[in-house]
Amino acid sequence: QAVIDAKDRMARDARYKLIRIPGRRGPLHRLYDVVADPQQREDLSGRGLEAEAVLRRHLDAYEAPMPVQPR
Repeated sequence: QAVIDAKDRMARDARYKLIRIPGRRGPLHRLYDVVADPQQREDLSGRGLEAEAVLRRHLDAYEAPMPVQPR
């Protein structure tokens, strides 16, 4: 499980890509506008863009524990 937890995660839509990088003090986030900046050189994270909030929620939902279904 530790190896899986250490892997980067990514979520994207048609324009933006958010990368979540695990760290000892919490995850780091990088947000790129892949339409305007296809080489992903300018990190847009922390600028209050709605796309970052939406993509973070998608990653949070993906990483949330799955409920155990009774058999």
